[in-house]
Amino acid sequence: GNGQHGQHGQLRVVLRASRTVLRRFHTQLGAKCGAFIEVLLSGAAANCALWQRVGAMQTMRLMCEDWDLIHHLFVTYDMRWEVKLSAVQKVMETLADIVQSALAPAAEPADVEVEVIDTVAKLHEAHAAGNGKQMVTEGEVVHTSADQGAAYIVMLAIECMAALVAALETLTVIATSSSEDGRAAGNGGDGTVDVATCRAIADRLSAVVLETLNTLIRRCSSDSLLATLFKTYQAFVEACGLLEMAELRDSFLKNLNTFAFTFPQGNEPATALTNGHASLVSAAQAQPQRLFLHGTEHAYIDAKNLAALRTLFAVAARLALLLGDSWMLVLGPVNCLDCLLATPRQSAQTQDAGGHSGLPPLPHSDLAVLSTAAGALFERTADMSDEAVVTLLGALHLVSAASLPAAAHQPGNTKLYALERMVQVLHVNMHRIYDLWGIFLSHVLEVLASAKASLRTAAMDAVGKAITGALARPVPLDGGASTAEAEGGVEHMLLVALTALYTDEREADVRLGVLRVAINVLQRHGERLTRGWVPLLRLLAAVPERGGVDAIKLGFQSLELLCSDYLSSLPVEQLRRCLEVAALYAGQQEDLNVTLTAISQLWNAADFLARLPAYDPAVAWSAPAGASSGVDS
Repeated sequence: GNGQHGQHGQLRVVLRASRTVLRRFHTQLGAKCGAFIEVLLSGAAANCALWQRVGAMQTMRLMCEDWDLIHHLFVTYDMRWEVKLSAVQKVMETLADIVQSALAPAAEPADVEVEVIDTVAKLHEAHAAGNGKQMVTEGEVVHTSADQGAAYIVMLAIECMAALVAALETLTVIATSSSEDGRAAGNGGDGTVDVATCRAIADRLSAVVLETLNTLIRRCSSDSLLATLFKTYQAFVEACGLLEMAELRDSFLKNLNTFAFTFPQGNEPATALTNGHASLVSAAQAQPQRLFLHGTEHAYIDAKNLAALRTLFAVAARLALLLGDSWMLVLGPVNCLDCLLATPRQSAQTQDAGGHSGLPPLPHSDLAVLSTAAGALFERTADMSDEAVVTLLGALHLVSAASLPAAAHQPGNTKLYALERMVQVLHVNMHRIYDLWGIFLSHVLEVLASAKASLRTAAMDAVGKAITGALARPVPLDGGASTAEAEGGVEHMLLVALTALYTDEREADVRLGVLRVAINVLQRHGERLTRGWVPLLRLLAAVPERGGVDAIKLGFQSLELLCSDYLSSLPVEQLRRCLEVAALYAGQQEDLNVTLTAISQLWNAADFLARLPAYDPAVAWSAPAGASSGVDS
C-alpha cells in the first residue's frame, strides 16, 4: 500500500526530471543519453509493476514526440556501429513487443485477444473524445484491473509508435525541403537533418512498423483506432516516398491494397500479375504486384476498407509526382472500386457470405466520399508535370489492358473503367493533349483488335466521349498561336484519328461506331469546327467508296445534317468538297433512298449558293493550289 504509493510518487519525480534533461540538454549530454533510454526501456518491460510501466511509457511518449531528440539519438547511437545500443530502433522494437505480446493468441480457450483489442479501442475512443483519464495518480494505477492496465499499456505503445513515425515524417519534410533538389548538404553529424539519415531511420524501423500496424489493423474494428493506425501508416509511406525509397514505399502500398476490399470466403478475386519491386520488408512481402481485376461482383466495402482506400488516395495525392510506375498500385484498386460502385451490390447476401473482416458492408450512400476522392486524383493531374501525367496515363493503359479478359465476361453492357479514366485525364489536361492522345489512341487500337464485340463497342464509346468532350473544352494557347489556331489544330488531330479508324481494315461494328461519333460531333460542335472539316469530309467521302448499306445510311445522316445546318458556316474552300461528297452518295447503288435524297441535297445546295449575295464561283470552284493541297492533306 503506502510504500508502493510513495515509490510511485518518487518515480514520477525521477521520470519528470529525466524527461526534462533529455529534451532540453540532450546535445550537451552526448552519449550519456543512452543511460536514460535504457532505464526507460527496462521500466516498460513486462516483468515490471503496472505503475512502473505506465510511468515509463508516458515518458517515452513525450520523448517520441520530440523529433529533434529522436534525430539526436539516432545519429548518436543507431548510426554508430561501435555503440551497442541502437536507441531509436530499440524503442520501436520494445513498443512492437508490447503490442504483439498483448495480441498474441491465448493458450487458454478464452478469446483474450479480442477482449484486449476491444478494450484498447474503447480507451482510445474515450481519449479521442476527451473523456479519457490519464493514469497519473497512485490510486488510479493501483486500483486498475489487470486487463484494463494491459490495454492501457497497449494504447500507450500505439501512441508512442504513432509519435515516432510522425517524428520521422517531420524530419523527412525538413530534410527534403532544405535545398532545391531535396537534399541537405550536411551529413547529420553536426545536427543537420539530411536525407541520408532519414532514409536510415525509415529502413531500420520499416519491418517493425509494417508488422505491428498490419497486426493491429487486421484485428481492429473501431473507427477511431483505425483512423489513428491508418494515419500512422500514411505518414510512414509518405516519408518513404519523399525520401525516394521506392521499394520500401511500394512494399507498404502493396500491403495497404490487401485492406482495400473485403471478399467473402471462397470468392477472393483472380489477379493479374505484373512485374513489381521485390519487397525489402519481409519474405512475406516478396510477391508480385497484385491488381484486383476480376471477382469484384463478390466484393464489398466495410468501414476498414473505406479507411484503407482513403489512405491510399491520400498517399497518391501527396506523392503524385514521385510514384512513377508505382501508379499501378493505386490504379488497380481504383479500377476495382469503379467496378464495384457501378454495381449496386452492397447487399445482405455478401454480408452473410462471411468476409474476413467481420464488419458489415457499407451502404452505397456512404461510398460517395470514395467516388469523390478517386475522381479528385485524376482532376489534380492538371497540376502535375508532363512526365508524371504521361506515366499515369501509361499506367492506366496497363491496368485497362490487364482487365480486358475479365471485362469481356461482364453481363450486360461492357464497361472499361480504366479506359474511361484515361478519357477523364485527357479532358483535364487539354494543355498537353498532343502528348497524351497517342497513348490513349494506342490502347483504343488494342481494344478494337479484340474478337469480343462488346469490348469494341466499349472502346468506341470511349472514343466518342474523348472527342466530343475535348471539342467542348477550351484549348490553352501555346506560344503565339491564336485561339482559333489552337482549337483548329486539336480538331484536326482528333478527327484525323476518327477517319483513320474508319479507313483501316476494321470490323463493321467499329466503322458504324465511328460514324455515330461523327454524327455526335456535328450535332454538338458543328458550328465551331474550323480545320476539323477537312478530315470529317474525308471520312464521309470514304463511306460510299467502301460500301455497306448500314454505313451509307449513317454517313448520309451526317451529310444531311451538314447541308441543312452548317452549309452557311462551312469555310468557302470546303464548299466544293462538300458537294463532291454529296455527289458520291448520289452515285452509289446500294441504297436508292440515299441516292434520291442526295440528289435533292445537291439541288438545295445549288439554290443556296445561288442566293449568296457575295458568292464568287472563282473562289469556291477554282481554289488556288495552296488551298487545294490543304483540303487533301
